[in-house]
Amino acid sequence: LSTTLLNLTQRTEPRPIRIVIETTGLAEPTKLLHKIMADPRMRSLVRLDGVITTVDAVNGLQTLHDHPVARRQAAMADRRIVTKTDSVDVKTVEALEAALRALNGYADILQVTSGAVSAGKLFGMSLIDPATGKADLDRWLNSAAHRSDGPHTHQQFRADGTHLHFSGGHGDGMGTWLIEGVRPVDWARFSPRVGEIIRQYGDLLLRLKGVVWTSDDDRPLVIHGVQRVFHAPVRLKKWPGSPGTTLVAIGSANAEQTAELLRSALEDTVA
Repeated sequence: LSTTLLNLTQRTEPRPIRIVIETTGLAEPTKLLHKIMADPRMRSLVRLDGVITTVDAVNGLQTLHDHPVARRQAAMADRRIVTKTDSVDVKTVEALEAALRALNGYADILQVTSGAVSAGKLFGMSLIDPATGKADLDRWLNSAAHRSDGPHTHQQFRADGTHLHFSGGHGDGMGTWLIEGVRPVDWARFSPRVGEIIRQYGDLLLRLKGVVWTSDDDRPLVIHGVQRVFHAPVRLKKWPGSPGTTLVAIGSANAEQTAELLRSALEDTVA
């Protein structure tokens, strides 16, 4: 896979601007992302736009129930596409979408019949908005969706200004956490703390992405990783609004201690 991707990026005519990789139905998503992100040759040549998972409306609920890998696919995806909606009743589709939101409340859900969906709705999930060429933190993190209350959410506010919000169904074995801080942190202290947490508990996390407000630089610092493999942090030009740290963690439901460790690291390293 890495060799094929490398060959594609070295083409001159025609040189691809977008590469789509389709896996087998029940493929472990983290392994593919690891393969690309961990290859030093790839890091400067390609960047992840997003992960899409298709979910069969006819068999989707049963598949999510029977296969943990299907739940991991649906949880870590940026966009979930529900297919064959014309073959089931409305209540079945509603139940399936509720199950998908319980696994990850912030990722998009699209209903598709007979493959009728525009390409524009399948791309443009990364930090950089393809329409404007600018970074769009709100769209990428979709933190507003995490803050919304629902039947599978709870939240904790701390006196120090940090905030931990959980969204997920414990019975489904997956969950998402929104971790926020309203004060700048010392990156030289915060970074190794996060690194140690990821080293110890990376198996519990499918993805971790976010923006960090650091005391040594006025610009936002973006981080993004899959389990223990991370892209190099990137500085954006400016904050789109008020500065603050926002982290989104996606993982197994028993990763709540890991999310709390991240929140504590945020609290302990305030500059």
